[in-house]
Amino acid sequence: MAVKALRLLALAGLLFFFCRASASASNSTLLGHLKSEHPRLLLTAEKAAEIKADLKNDAAKKKAFEALEDKGKAIVALPVVQYRPGELLEVSGTVLKRVLVLSFLYRAEADVRYLRRARAEMLAVAAFPDWHPEHFLDTAEMMDALAIGYDWLYDSLTPDERQTIASAIAEKGLRVAGDAYDHDRYFWSHDNTSNWNTVCNGSVLMASLALAEATENDDSEVTAIYALARSMAEKSFAHLKEGLAHYAPDGAIDEGPTYWHYATAYAIRTISCLESAIYSIRIAPMSVFST
Repeated sequence: MAVKALRLLALAGLLFFFCRASASASNSTLLGHLKSEHPRLLLTAEKAAEIKADLKNDAAKKKAFEALEDKGKAIVALPVVQYRPGELLEVSGTVLKRVLVLSFLYRAEADVRYLRRARAEMLAVAAFPDWHPEHFLDTAEMMDALAIGYDWLYDSLTPDERQTIASAIAEKGLRVAGDAYDHDRYFWSHDNTSNWNTVCNGSVLMASLALAEATENDDSEVTAIYALARSMAEKSFAHLKEGLAHYAPDGAIDEGPTYWHYATAYAIRTISCLESAIYSIRIAPMSVFST
C-alpha cells in the first residue's frame, strides 16, 4: 500500500507539471493526429507485445500477472451487474474493475472466457435505461469502463456489438455531457475545480478518444457517433483545465487525501490516454492551461 501511495505521489508531481503546460496542439486540432488503430487508450499493440515479452522474462511481473489471473477467473464465475435505480456509482466502479481485468487478460492470453465475460458485462450495462446522470460520477465511471472495453476488445467484437456499446456510450454518456456543457446543467461542467471536474471531464475525454474516428462510415448512425465524439473531445479537454488548475501551486487540492487520490488517478489516466491515442502529442510551454 505504501509503495502504491509513493508511486501516485510521484505521478502527482508529473501531473503538476502537466497543469503548468499543455498539449502542443490547439483545441481545434486536438484529434488531428488521432491514431486509427485500436487499442489506443493506455494500451497499444506495441505495448501489449512488450508486456507479453516481460511476462516470459520477469519473474516478479509473472507473479503479479498470475494474481490478476486469479481475479479474472473469479469474475468469470460471477453474474453480470444489475441496474439499481438512483444508485449506480458502486455498480459503475464494479464494471470498470471487471472490464479492465478481463480485457487485459484477454489481450495477454487470448482466452475467450475473458472476452465472453467482458462482452456480457458491457452489453448488460449498455442495455440499462440510463447511467444515473443526475449523479454524473456514476455515468463517468461507466463511460470509462465501456470505453476501455470497446477499445481493447475492438477487433474481437462483432460490428453489431461495437455499435451497441458505442451507441450506449454516446446516448447515455456523451450526449448528456454535451447537454451539461451547452446549458450549464451540472455544476461540474463549468469552472469547477473539485474532483468532479477531473473525473467527469476526464471520462468524457477518454470515451471520446475511444469512439472518434478520422474516416467516415457508410452507416449514418455510426458517422454521427464519430462526429459527436470529436466534438465532445474538444469540449471536455477545454473544461478539464479548470480541474487541473486546482493542483496549483504545489500539487495538492483542498478536498483532502481521499478525493485527491480519486481525482489524481483519473487525471493521470486521462493524460496517459491522450499520449497513447494521439500521434506527436507533446508537452509544450503554457498555453491551453494558462489563464
